[in-house]
Amino acid sequence: MAAHSYLGIPELSSTHHDGAPLPRDPMAAILRAILATTLFPLVSAAQPATPQPPTPQQPPRPRMEVGEYEPRSTLVVPEHPTTRAKFPFIDVHGHQGVLTEERAAQLVREMDELNMGLMVNLSGQSGDALIARVAALKGRHPNRFVVFANMNLREVNRADFGPWAAAQLERDVKAGGAQGLNVFKELGMDTRDANGKRIPLDDPRFDPVWAKAGELGIPVLIHTAEPAQFFKPLDK
Repeated sequence: MAAHSYLGIPELSSTHHDGAPLPRDPMAAILRAILATTLFPLVSAAQPATPQPPTPQQPPRPRMEVGEYEPRSTLVVPEHPTTRAKFPFIDVHGHQGVLTEERAAQLVREMDELNMGLMVNLSGQSGDALIARVAALKGRHPNRFVVFANMNLREVNRADFGPWAAAQLERDVKAGGAQGLNVFKELGMDTRDANGKRIPLDDPRFDPVWAKAGELGIPVLIHTAEPAQFFKPLDK
């Protein structure tokens, strides 16, 4: 006969005289099972909980408007900065207003630094405004600037727009000093007729203007073919 203890409950086992084990007490086994399912959780709950590290808080993400975004290039390639052209060049896409004498002189110095021989000012406007812009640039530096006139599209829905605009263009060239005609992107994108329909570039009302430009022998530059998103309604 041998005695063992489990959770304080004696466990007895016996053997036959020939050494074979006798069956254990079944009530003791049931009592041990009950104590194991009730006492162990109580003992575990009594143990002090292991302190957990605090959950790190994410810092607030800074906000940036798209106009403030200045991405830095991560492209790794050999650099060959060129700050001055080898040969004099023409900038055919300039936009200058009525400049003071000092600002016009500064602009010429900046052109010299780049070796820019000539700038085409596409924002000459028309009538008196054109005369003022020609005087501000070409009048002071005759060999460094070319000024293009612009159509007055605010008058596009008048019945005589074609002949009227063609006559103004002739005055702008012969009296105002314009050497070309520039058409801004508004035509074909924003300019609309009296019914609110967008006016295309090949609208017949402009035919007299194109004919007059050919008669005067001046170039016509048209800013068109904007991205598709430019034609969608504003949502903000």
